[in-house]
Amino acid sequence: MKGGVKAAKASKEIAQGTKATKGVARAAKVEQVAQQAERVEYTTKVAKAEERVVQLEGGSGASEKVAEVVEKITEINLEDIKPTHHITKSEAQMKELFNDIRANGIKEPIKYAEHNGIKYIVDGQHRFFVARKLRIQNIPAKQVRLPHAGYKDIADLELEPGKHPGFWKYVK
Repeated sequence: MKGGVKAAKASKEIAQGTKATKGVARAAKVEQVAQQAERVEYTTKVAKAEERVVQLEGGSGASEKVAEVVEKITEINLEDIKPTHHITKSEAQMKELFNDIRANGIKEPIKYAEHNGIKYIVDGQHRFFVARKLRIQNIPAKQVRLPHAGYKDIADLELEPGKHPGFWKYVK
């Protein structure tokens, strides 16, 4: 009987708004902590894989090399990083990515190159756009040097002319 009384009281308080904002803030904090834990788990996996590669290659100093890898993966605010091209994936691919990131967070760090203090995305454009749409403020990121992937030099870092496909504004 006590549980029913507590539930009724909690429902009444929520209806009155006294605990509603605390509950929303707590849920957001729980989500943020869960995302951070996933990034730590990812970083740990990368470090273990790197250490194993160094061991297999017979090199010494595995722990120093692992520390370098772990240090390179950081968290970056979306406002501090610039995309270099628009959405190129299909609507189905973007919806799948959107739902995956909404459920699991960003698991693979976005890679960026820095020039004149500006950070340009060189890998992870679509994850960036999904994170922005989901209003995720900080994302895992790793700085890389040019050339990287299809980016050869600084001229490749400017945003390509064009715009997002029409479906993007309707993805929720």
